[in-house]
Amino acid sequence: MQWRGVTTMRSAFDGRAGQRVLRSGLVRLAIGLGVFSVICPLRLSVIRGESMAPTLQNGSLHVIDRAYYRKNPVRAGDVVVFKHEGVTYTKRVAAAPGDTLWLMRWKGDRTVERVEDWQLGTVQRLAASGRWGRPFHLWSERVAPGECFVLGDNSTNSIDSREFGPIPLEAISGRMMHAPPVESRPKHLAATQPAVAPASTVPPGS
Repeated sequence: MQWRGVTTMRSAFDGRAGQRVLRSGLVRLAIGLGVFSVICPLRLSVIRGESMAPTLQNGSLHVIDRAYYRKNPVRAGDVVVFKHEGVTYTKRVAAAPGDTLWLMRWKGDRTVERVEDWQLGTVQRLAASGRWGRPFHLWSERVAPGECFVLGDNSTNSIDSREFGPIPLEAISGRMMHAPPVESRPKHLAATQPAVAPASTVPPGS
């Protein structure tokens, strides 16, 4: 009985010691992972929603480099992750600080569309000739230093700078690595409207 009791006590002691070692190991692992997460600039990001489709599909995983912009400037074409009013977004930079882009809005419509460089000449000619079916406002906007203008690749299903304006660069948490380029858009804006009425080329006043 005496030896059996000693064996039982030793087993209990070894069990408690093993638990302490396990807890200590888990604590060290957690600390190590925490330090690694602080030091390592790379993060996994999940695309939520259809605003970047079909370039980036809903639910797809991508790697974000949080340190990229410490040594590199924000450039048009970059896909960035940022926060606006507490919501995390993934969008493409349409215009970097100092860049100029053209925007248009149909009269009576609050939706703003970007006019890309390859579209601008045709849109300006149609505006000057008055051959478009709906009056619209066409204007240029220069991005201020310390800001950038972001858009979703799926412009018909995206909340972006057309709604909340340019974002501050400090709101950007990282740049997507190896982001695919935006797919080409062969359909021209001018092809969607009949040609009849004139347009204004000044920013909308209200």
